[in-house]
Amino acid sequence: MISVVIATFNGSKYIEKQLKSILIQISKIDEVIIIDDCSKDNTLDKIRNLNDNRVHVFQNSSNLGHVKSFEKGLILSKGEYIYLSDQDDFWLPNKVHLMNKEMINKKLDLLISSFYLTNTQGEITSPHHITKLSRSRTILNIVSIFTGASNYYGSMMCLNRVSLSSVLPFPKNLEAHDLYLALKMNINGQVGHLDKPLVIRTITGHNLSNSKRTIRKKIYSRILLFKALIIKK
Repeated sequence: MISVVIATFNGSKYIEKQLKSILIQISKIDEVIIIDDCSKDNTLDKIRNLNDNRVHVFQNSSNLGHVKSFEKGLILSKGEYIYLSDQDDFWLPNKVHLMNKEMINKKLDLLISSFYLTNTQGEITSPHHITKLSRSRTILNIVSIFTGASNYYGSMMCLNRVSLSSVLPFPKNLEAHDLYLALKMNINGQVGHLDKPLVIRTITGHNLSNSKRTIRKKIYSRILLFKALIIKK
């Protein structure tokens, strides 16, 4: 069984197209878990109009932000393999097939694919290839938290359910769940990289419910992330 976890917030412009690109690739027994973070537009109407019983919507009673919403979705998911997805991307054909095959063949805990970037007009501007973490799992990977060298995005990730216990619950005040997942899995498990663009990622300026971060707040969040990585549960 496959689970796809999506956090939505005022995503009506792209959500229908994104969901259709996902639903066509998953089976009748799979699920899409949507955590809506108090959308004020017609995002929920567009989701419900698809009338697909594989889609399960959970509404936050108050705005939790994208990190806590994804955490909630991971907790609610039931699939053996769990995909994270942004509300305004588009999955290319065979994403699920290719990533599942790679996960199974290499017995991975986390797999990350490359992707295409587009502008708001939907024009593909460039392919984006993931910078691999060091397989030696040295302190260099942790240093990358502060330098920004590890440019991972959750919407390119597939997780193995057996590895969830090593990353949940998320650390308090975490701001970059995707970077945390990549680095934590690299310490505790097996991380794979599929150098094939499988997602078209639209840069909108507000992909999810993010507020502007000050430099001080960003540094503080990185310190919390550093502590979460080095302290074993």
